[in-house]
Amino acid sequence: MISRRVNILYLVFIFILCTLPAVQGFGRSISRVLQLDERRCGLAGGRRGRAWAGSWASRSASPTTTTYSDDGRITRITRLSGSNLPVERPDPSVLVSAKSDFQQQVIVLSICAAILGGTAVFVYLLSGLEGLLPSGWYATWRDFSWPGGLGLIFVAAGVSHFTVKEAFCAIVPPKGTWGGLWNVPAPGAEVLGLEYDEYHTFWTGLAEFFGGLLLISSGYSLIDFDVEIASGLLGLLVLAVTPANIYMFTHDAVMGGDIPLIPYPWGHCFRGVAQMVLLSLFWELTFQ
Repeated sequence: MISRRVNILYLVFIFILCTLPAVQGFGRSISRVLQLDERRCGLAGGRRGRAWAGSWASRSASPTTTTYSDDGRITRITRLSGSNLPVERPDPSVLVSAKSDFQQQVIVLSICAAILGGTAVFVYLLSGLEGLLPSGWYATWRDFSWPGGLGLIFVAAGVSHFTVKEAFCAIVPPKGTWGGLWNVPAPGAEVLGLEYDEYHTFWTGLAEFFGGLLLISSGYSLIDFDVEIASGLLGLLVLAVTPANIYMFTHDAVMGGDIPLIPYPWGHCFRGVAQMVLLSLFWELTFQ
């Protein structure tokens, strides 16, 4: 009886870890898509500190006041409601971006290694979950719920790359970031008349949108395409956009608008775990 209860608690724990990031990501993506009526205001001081002056203050019963540094970076947001507690941003001197080039490179590479290692741990936990469930239950859950849920998240996220473009442009690492470690090119950007951050925002948005559609349609046999390939492609896309999440941590880059600020540093830790779970789900779908 005790062993049975332990197994049930283990199943509940794994289920929460696997579904919470997906639910959170879907809600966040939908909220971005619905922000079509936002008044977008660019701030001076470079792309690194770009954010929107929240028009939410003009249409909400709980307005905000925002304080910016000389370079345009948000340093403090105060919500004028409830206890009137401010949402503080970290001092720039404690950020990874304040360290030497070599230190930045070591830290960023260590974060990448931690994400891959954590992904391996969650893949192991999912394998353990499969062994605990009755025969066929895990495969049914994976094959019938993951393609639809994950696909919808990526479709919504892809749309939001265009509807709230400035938010995603603000978290694209500029070339030369992390002591020169980030030097990803933008081939054809000049021909298309796009800035570096716009180029990477648009192509990742298109990839997420069509990748999500491909995962849904292949997962439910709407087209003759292997779901394993679709899942593998989206997994690679997640890896490709991970530097944007790392950049938000190392430089305290914010998306602005009504998108909630990520608490520093623990909010980024939780987001890193969510990234590991997401990658492990794609691994399971790809190598089922």
